Amino acid sequence: MSVLLLLLLTVATALAQGNPDIVEPGNTRNCSPPNNEQWYRTDHTFTVDPNNTQTMYVNVEYKGFFKSTDGGKTWAILTNGIKAYGRQSDPNSPCYGEAPAAFVDLSNSNRILLMNSGTNGTLTSTNSMAGGIFESLDAGKSFHQFIQPWMNTYTTSAGVFQPGDSKVFYYGTSAAPASYSEADPNKIFVTKGVVYKTSDGGNTWTELPTGLVPFVGATGIFIDTANPKALLVSTYAAARNATGRQADPASQLGLMRSSDGGLTWQRVTSLPTNYSPVILGWSAPLKSTNIYLITQAPGEFTPLNYFTTDFGLTFKPSSRYLDVVNYDPLDPTGNHMLGFTWQGNAGPPARTLFESNDAGATWKPWGTLPADITDPADKKTLPSRIVFDPKDRAVVYMSGAGGHVWKTTNAGTTWQTLLDYTKLPDYLWTGAPPASVASVVNAADFSPQLAPNTWVALRGTNLATTTRVWTAADFTGTALPTQLDRVQVKVGGQSAYIEYVSPDQVNVLLPATLPEGNTSLQLLLNGIAAVPANITLGPAAPAPFAWGADKGRNYAIATHRDYSLIAPAGEYPGVATPAKPGETVLLYVNGMGPTSPATPEGQTPSGLLETTIGFEMQIGGIQVTNLKAYLVAAGLYQIAVPLPSTLPDGEATVQILTNRGRSSDGKTTIFIAR
Repeated sequence: MSVLLLLLLTVATALAQGNPDIVEPGNTRNCSPPNNEQWYRTDHTFTVDPNNTQTMYVNVEYKGFFKSTDGGKTWAILTNGIKAYGRQSDPNSPCYGEAPAAFVDLSNSNRILLMNSGTNGTLTSTNSMAGGIFESLDAGKSFHQFIQPWMNTYTTSAGVFQPGDSKVFYYGTSAAPASYSEADPNKIFVTKGVVYKTSDGGNTWTELPTGLVPFVGATGIFIDTANPKALLVSTYAAARNATGRQADPASQLGLMRSSDGGLTWQRVTSLPTNYSPVILGWSAPLKSTNIYLITQAPGEFTPLNYFTTDFGLTFKPSSRYLDVVNYDPLDPTGNHMLGFTWQGNAGPPARTLFESNDAGATWKPWGTLPADITDPADKKTLPSRIVFDPKDRAVVYMSGAGGHVWKTTNAGTTWQTLLDYTKLPDYLWTGAPPASVASVVNAADFSPQLAPNTWVALRGTNLATTTRVWTAADFTGTALPTQLDRVQVKVGGQSAYIEYVSPDQVNVLLPATLPEGNTSLQLLLNGIAAVPANITLGPAAPAPFAWGADKGRNYAIATHRDYSLIAPAGEYPGVATPAKPGETVLLYVNGMGPTSPATPEGQTPSGLLETTIGFEMQIGGIQVTNLKAYLVAAGLYQIAVPLPSTLPDGEATVQILTNRGRSSDGKTTIFIAR
């Protein structure tokens, strides 16, 4: 099937089987933000693999859980086994909710825990069956529920592996009733505390007796690495119908301490009572006694943050109120930190990040927020997490609402946007087996010759759920589409341009800026990646586009100077006539290599761009030289070929021979008649 002459014969349909990851069929969700407060949040889920910093993970509200293995250049959805409610628009397609946090096991980075949120309830309660914690043991390829059916599925962002023994894990929950309107307002799903603990990798769990007050939730769990039985738990309580961050000290549980691994608890009195409600907290990875708390005091008190360097024996106020901070994981002193504020409690919000070198006692300007954040208080771009690279302290990431992930390597002077929600497709259930690419061939002659800026055909099974060619609606200005009906193709980390999709064939244009040599090609359907195919790119992959295969022909797509098609009389509907010996015809070709000026990446070229690779042709076995080829459309080259005057009537073979060792197969023909 030629790239230029695709016939749409059938429309593929999805299988009608149910999605096993959908819970409570019929209880569906409107899978889009109801307001700016819930705008594709990432919360505290962005994390970098400590052993391979090219691998990173993030959960994006409404979109799902994503993984990058190339430092954020490309992202693949990883949701196999993660339960979700169906979409109102498609009950078999999952609507992934907000996830407060994700954790990578430092002792085994293939193990990932994703904290799912939702409402308070159990795994058998309505509206809470998609909550809990999902565990992956294969770097995100598959997930399973980590908690037990009797436990509260509501999770906060508080969670921690015990240093030295990752079978031990603690997570925070809430003593609030379910939040949907029909729920019993007097029913809560914990009995003695807001922290759960497992000591055997999730096989058994214990609800720890931290104590309870109405609506309290755990907001931070901290372990002293020198004494893993020593724990601190920060908490915050706000009534169900409270507006803003209300914090009556009399209604708070406060900061709690255990010295016996959670068996017994006492309230910490070193943190001032009026500042005992804690919104968030962090501890230094290499100095666990250093802890920084974002506190919430009643309105008449000055907003303050507090820090400790002795695991809560004493607390001191920080010089600046910040909303999000984090510690440098490569700093053995635990003193180096970064932070920012969006509430403006210490003055109007500014696009400034701050640095501390004394464990949070004092702060100084460090850099600016990413350019995407024009207003620090805008909930559509609100940052929620700062992450230091685990191996290179010069690299810092931020993540936040809008599905954003940003990266800086120059102390916040400039930021690179690695991700935003517009780059992520909605996961739509197809019911089909995974896509499988069997071969990647030149789309003109179906040979294995490939090159940059060449049309190629992917052949296989389950490659798409529809059959169609691109239309004008798929373009953004002159930019070629990189996605068609939820099909994407990545080549060496770059997006290819998709012209045609069907279940067994997908046609794409390879990026012009790809280097020669071996690389990988990967198709993604609904964000799910097929097994990569290995391909080799040469300097050129010349092949005339052809038609007539349905009639047992292999005619080159060529026209007269008036652009009427060359073909035997009556062979093609409409005006089509043979070529004459000595006539100059226009031949349309694939894979003729680089141009000067350079081919505009991902754009429809304007004007004629001459190729830089030398070539000659054989027409009916007769040499034709002094030829030029021009790029005239996306991936389409045109050659004006003077036909030898001695050609006999009939089919004359057409072959292109380049000076870079690449030639076409010579099986394409052009019909000659005097």
